[in-house]
Amino acid sequence: MGLNSKIAAPGRTNRSDISGAYGETDTLPQPHAHLAVNMTASPHEQTARPLLSIVVPTYDEAANVHELIRRTDAALSGLEAELLFVDDGTDDLPAIAAASGAGAALIVRTIRREVPSGGLSGAVVEGIRQARAHTCVVMDGDLQHPPELIRSLWDRRAGGDVDVVVASRYAQGGDATGLAGRGRTLVSGLSTMLARALFPTRLQGVTDPMTGFFLLDTTGLDLEELRPRGFKILLEILVRRQWRVAEVPLVFAGRFAGESKASARQGLHFLSQLWGLRVGTMLPFRTEARGRPTAVVAAQTEPSRA
Repeated sequence: MGLNSKIAAPGRTNRSDISGAYGETDTLPQPHAHLAVNMTASPHEQTARPLLSIVVPTYDEAANVHELIRRTDAALSGLEAELLFVDDGTDDLPAIAAASGAGAALIVRTIRREVPSGGLSGAVVEGIRQARAHTCVVMDGDLQHPPELIRSLWDRRAGGDVDVVVASRYAQGGDATGLAGRGRTLVSGLSTMLARALFPTRLQGVTDPMTGFFLLDTTGLDLEELRPRGFKILLEILVRRQWRVAEVPLVFAGRFAGESKASARQGLHFLSQLWGLRVGTMLPFRTEARGRPTAVVAAQTEPSRA
């Protein structure tokens, strides 16, 4: 499936480019005003708005994409869902996602951010902004977050008594041994303890506020108040306001392919994020242009009708 792209004006979306994906009465997700969006759609018939959007921030994770799509598609059989990759890398992920998603029952879309401001957290915020469903699952693209657990997050939310469902490594039945090395396990545990100590009220009952795997009812989320930086977007979401939170146990798996993006620099970002949240304001993040223009590039496939 080719990616036949057209450039839309900054802050606008060309409806003719995506009419195969959205009904005429649908309200289109709007990008940030400073982003030019390039969207393409496969020539399939219109589909209903999905009930669930799975937002997957990625950076050079092409080797994991086919398996992630395959397992997610199998896990969500019978549920109207979309899988949205928000990619800050330079590899072949968009093309692989389009090819692998062509035969899937769920919708597969890719957004490539040319200027990855805010890091992984910024990618998550952009993904939620572009999601077609009001209920979003956020997960990593390296398969350390098993797609088979998405259904458990969805089922827990279906009770209607919670806004956020956290996949926790530290809940009863969870396991964090998939973290690479004893050092990362120790740092993760200490970071969690520090965050809970600083925000005892907002994080009451949350055993894993540092997880990157969670479900969120976005109708109560103000994206404009978020100041995404680094890896820990759930922490910021939880401390910005009071949510009704539930947890399901997560057995953290080993990486399927590729290398971890965690670094000492991300640790510093986390500490500055904690400090900013504690004093009531987030420190501004620095945009890394990498010599490329500010733009978002998106590709989309619709589910197979076979």
